Amino acid sequence: MMCLLSVGWDMLSMRAVSVMFSLLASSTNSLKALISKADSPPVITTEVNDVFSIYEIPFSTSRSNQHTTFARHGSNSRAAWAAGIKRIHRGAFYHYFHAACPSYNAPHPMPDRTGKRAEFGRTAERKGNSMSSAQVKEGFNKAIIPIMAIFALGASQGGVNAGLATMGAAFPEAGPNIGYVISMVALGMIPSGIISGAVTGRFIKYRTSIIAAIVLYIVSGCWPFFMGSGESFGMLLASRFVFGFAVGWSYPLAQALTFKTFDNENKRASILGAGMAFFNLGSLIMELAGGYLALVSWQACFLVYLIGIIPLVIVIFMLKEPERDSEQAAELAAETGGEVKTKIPPIAFLYMLMLTLIVAFAMPTILYCSFVLPDSAISGWVLSAMTLVGAVTGFTLGPVYKKLKKWTLPVAGLFLGVLYVVCTLNAQPGSFNLVVYIATFLVGHWGFAIVIPATGNMITNLVPIGAATRAMGFNTAFHQAGCFLATPVATLVMGLLGAQAVTDLLLPCSIVIVVLGVLQFVLAGFTDMSKYDDGYGKVELHHDA
Repeated sequence: MMCLLSVGWDMLSMRAVSVMFSLLASSTNSLKALISKADSPPVITTEVNDVFSIYEIPFSTSRSNQHTTFARHGSNSRAAWAAGIKRIHRGAFYHYFHAACPSYNAPHPMPDRTGKRAEFGRTAERKGNSMSSAQVKEGFNKAIIPIMAIFALGASQGGVNAGLATMGAAFPEAGPNIGYVISMVALGMIPSGIISGAVTGRFIKYRTSIIAAIVLYIVSGCWPFFMGSGESFGMLLASRFVFGFAVGWSYPLAQALTFKTFDNENKRASILGAGMAFFNLGSLIMELAGGYLALVSWQACFLVYLIGIIPLVIVIFMLKEPERDSEQAAELAAETGGEVKTKIPPIAFLYMLMLTLIVAFAMPTILYCSFVLPDSAISGWVLSAMTLVGAVTGFTLGPVYKKLKKWTLPVAGLFLGVLYVVCTLNAQPGSFNLVVYIATFLVGHWGFAIVIPATGNMITNLVPIGAATRAMGFNTAFHQAGCFLATPVATLVMGLLGAQAVTDLLLPCSIVIVVLGVLQFVLAGFTDMSKYDDGYGKVELHHDA
């Protein structure tokens, strides 16, 4: 931690460091707000230790009739929940530690997939001990921390950006292909996301899968540090592919855990948005640390991935094993009287494809901003500011989705395209306006930082809980395909236009994003959300002793 602080001190001014830590503090406060403002305790899906039997439970199962009445009449149980929190025994650390993710839904009127309050006059049975809402809230706290830790490792490509120049000198045979040190990570994430989603929860436990992925993340990420001068460039790329495989294995599981843990679609959007915020904060910290380490040597900058030890410890001690997708689907079907659904609807893949295309055509504007701005110092500050914008933007997804619902994606996509068109118009030779370029570039990034988590959130609303992990694996693969295809897309556009400079392709790419935004409006218009509802989030679950 002291190393990271010194990095921030050396790389940024005192004011920039203050902004970064203020943002970290606001991240924590925002997550707390998600808890305090919730109308009902969240859905937590893992088992609880029998130690709870020695505690007095404020909401005992003897009150089931009372809660059934609440459900029938749509009453708000927030006051009762708050009372339960006050009465819980706060001083027992052992109790707190084992409160993580109990398999319990406190009795309350549960919102459905469409955001309307469902009125079920019955309660469903699930295995596990009866839990108070305060214990559920503690479990929520413990569940969200490892999820955010996994999200923070997702943006790991840029950790070695600062060492690319010295890497190019160490591997002169690489030439312009030195950029594949970054893009090879995205290539590795594509197959691993699909495989991870297919096997985790079916053949491998979630905890085992995530822990193994983070260990591989640390080992493969740091491996180039031990490479000698005689090693080939191909060996470096191979290590980066393995590293990308590790990142792509763990990242979709953070999304899947969010899907499985939170059945309220508005709350789920908030958590996925917070994940995007931590994604960007992790990127910022690693870029700063990587820049500092690159001053030592190009090999040393790979030591930045030792930061993975922190999420590893958090996951080992705080992540509880969730139910399998098939188990959740079977329980849901039993309680709703419906069938077990485990298929990903085709329309979900259309949304994933739109994500691939938007990312592929937006990335050139981001990647080539250094060709537009006057010098590398300004480029560095603008890119750092962009990362901060992405972090702040993540916390806006919840409120935006609550208002716009399925229209969130098309609004964000069109917003991104229009702002990038204005941005690139001011990047042309003879009409360059630095202030307008930077302002529209940063404000437009709101749309980019919304599109990514909002697509994941849309997938959770279209896909049955029985396919949660597989769907998130595919979503990660499509996302990273867009990242990897950005350079080939830029090359293709330049070839089609006969352009000589990279700045010539920015405006056409931005216009394509506008077109994609319009197509997303059409897609959203044809998407009937109720058609894809499997009842997840509608059934009010309650424990019996």
